[in-house]
Amino acid sequence: MALIGKRKSSWLVFGLLWIWSCGALAQEQGAEQAPADEQANEEKQASAQTKDRPVLHSGLGEWGLARQYPEQAVWLDLEDDSRALALFSPELETPARAAVIVLADEGQTADQGVTGALRRTLPEAGMATMTLGLRAPPEDLRRSRLARDVPRPGNEEDSETGNAETGNPANRDGSSVMIDVASDEELEKIFDNYARNVRSLLDAAFSELEERGYQTFLVVSVGWSADYVAEWAAGRDQLEGAVWLAPAFSPARLEAMAELLAAERNWWLLDLHGSGADTGRQGRERGARFKREGVSNYRRQALPLASPPRREDAAGVVSRLRGQF
Repeated sequence: MALIGKRKSSWLVFGLLWIWSCGALAQEQGAEQAPADEQANEEKQASAQTKDRPVLHSGLGEWGLARQYPEQAVWLDLEDDSRALALFSPELETPARAAVIVLADEGQTADQGVTGALRRTLPEAGMATMTLGLRAPPEDLRRSRLARDVPRPGNEEDSETGNAETGNPANRDGSSVMIDVASDEELEKIFDNYARNVRSLLDAAFSELEERGYQTFLVVSVGWSADYVAEWAAGRDQLEGAVWLAPAFSPARLEAMAELLAAERNWWLLDLHGSGADTGRQGRERGARFKREGVSNYRRQALPLASPPRREDAAGVVSRLRGQF
């Protein structure tokens, strides 16, 4: 009987220990689950906040930038009920000289390269600055630039540089490389749709700066974005000036720019291009074309620039902009 009593006591102790260990394990698992649940709740809340107002998914890491610069992040409402991220830094000298919109080069974020550096340096010169990322254009549009920029050599050079009749570039063995390009009509639609989205982005940035009380406006474009900025600015009476920073154009678009800028407008255009052999020559050719076309309020200046421009180039750009006021 004593042995049976001892066995019952042992089982009782074992049962109590087992119950206690289960409770401790449940508490530990609950503690580990809490952060995960908290993160999931935050994601659900963010999803709920944007359910009726979708964010522009541009592949530019906008959520990451918004978390990195929470005090500078501004969500802009676009025409298609989506949103895009802008980063804003107010002027550090008052009164403000101007409010500046900086549109990044194609495929670059609002904080990348010289765009992000301008947001840090322009406010020190008394210019409030809002930077915008720009998603990459459709592949057909980029391919068309490559195909149409290919030189058309004479017959004695065909075997080395390409086929003069087709305009296709050559391989090292002299054979032509075929580049599939959409038709002119399709390309025009692609460009118009893309440019309309960019104009919506610029409209939203301009409206945001107006609501903040600014009255003098500049717009700076980097690389290929010069094309879209010029079209957007053409109808803007409130604009003080536009700046092309290391602008890039296909031949066809450069011709269209000359016609567009020759029309009557009240804002100045500053063309800041590199001083290297190729970029310097392209800048001079661009200036000569505009002069022949009767483009007024246009100035160009060559300055040392990396290709593409880097953060280190921002100081020289700011110095040139100071000279405009």
